[in-house]
Parts: sequence; C-alpha cells; structure tokens
Amino acid sequence: NIIWKKQIFQGLDPLDADLAIQEFKKISFIITPIPTLFDDAYRIAVKYKRTFYDSLYLALSVKENCAFVTADEKFYNAIRQDFPKIILLANWH
Repeated sequence: NIIWKKQIFQGLDPLDADLAIQEFKKISFIITPIPTLFDDAYRIAVKYKRTFYDSLYLALSVKENCAFVTADEKFYNAIRQDFPKIILLANWH
C-alpha cells in the first residue's frame, strides 16, 4: 500500500515502484494466526486508544521481538514511550 501511495500521490517513479514490488515479492513470510495475538492487541488498543488493527501489528512485533516501522505519526507518538522498537517511517534508514 505504501508503494502505491508513494507512486500515486508523491510521484515515485514507476520503475522504482516496480523494483520495490519485485524486491518485496522475494520476502518469505510467516503467517501468524490472529487469535494468538488477540489478547495483547486488545490490551494495547484499549490502553493507548488505538485501533485494534494497528495494535495487532504492534503485538506481533512484540511477540517476534522485532522493529515495527509505521508511517502513522499519531500511532507512533501515542506508543513510542512504552515500545522503543517502534520506528517512524520518515526516520527509517
């Protein structure tokens, strides 16, 4: 979705977008069933008044002990104090 947004709204060159899509397709994904994240995600959503959808991604990053990159500045600001592995996309290198 972010590649689409960058191309449509911010002028990302179509060739660069295609390259990003091709690289993305090389990533091997592990599927995590939502029920394993439900309780933690719901607690996060309620405590920080964030959407359950966004909180699922955060709960997954905590479970996997990995960085969580987001373009959502409001979400980032709401939780960054308690979740130091969150990275704002604008600051990601």
